[in-house]
Amino acid sequence: MSANSDAIRSQAHAKSLFYRLMAMAFAHPDAETSELLSDGSLFQALNRNALQAFACAIANPGRRPKGEDAPRDSKDALEAQYIRLFQVGRRGRPIVSLNAGEYDSLSEGTNRPEFLLRFAGWYGHFGLAVNTEESNELPDHLSCQLEFMAHLCALEAQASSQELLIGYRRAQMDFLDRHLLRFIAILAEALHREGITTPYAALAMGLNLCTETHSDELTTSVPAQSIPPSQNDQLVQLWD
Repeated sequence: MSANSDAIRSQAHAKSLFYRLMAMAFAHPDAETSELLSDGSLFQALNRNALQAFACAIANPGRRPKGEDAPRDSKDALEAQYIRLFQVGRRGRPIVSLNAGEYDSLSEGTNRPEFLLRFAGWYGHFGLAVNTEESNELPDHLSCQLEFMAHLCALEAQASSQELLIGYRRAQMDFLDRHLLRFIAILAEALHREGITTPYAALAMGLNLCTETHSDELTTSVPAQSIPPSQNDQLVQLWD
């Protein structure tokens, strides 16, 4: 299939890996993630995939000139930063929330259960569900949304026809436009406004740049009449 050439498949795979790495970066840091953040490996992997997927670069705030030692945050320090920023940093509330429903401009008056059901509907339509046994994250958490984008890009890479490929791209474009783009822009601006210089601020800025680029690319490449396919390859209109 000419539309799903090796180059297109490789780019879709790079997009999927980029979103999966970002999802890992914005989840509560475990020992592995903390090590990858502190030694710069995660930023290197993100930058490599961002360049291939979107022709964008991700700045590494911990980078130092060659020969100069860069300070490395310990696991405890990174976890403390994460908790302070995103969980209980100010009067028991996060300084910057990673749950989209916490922002009135995103929830637009929708009650919390109904807002969460919107995301559960998207995920379920494409064969996914939030694993509540292993994670405390709600469906509107940034990491969950990024994992979903990774899944859609992986489906694009595996598409067996032009119709399916365009459909999966349409789903990416719709999810970005309806949910993720505004959320990431708000998050990046909030971290900047707080004067926060942790790795998370740099991650948010890089993510904002890449998702905007991804959205622009999809807007010019996806025909308006295409309909997102479901996981079982049936063309179903899920959203209004």
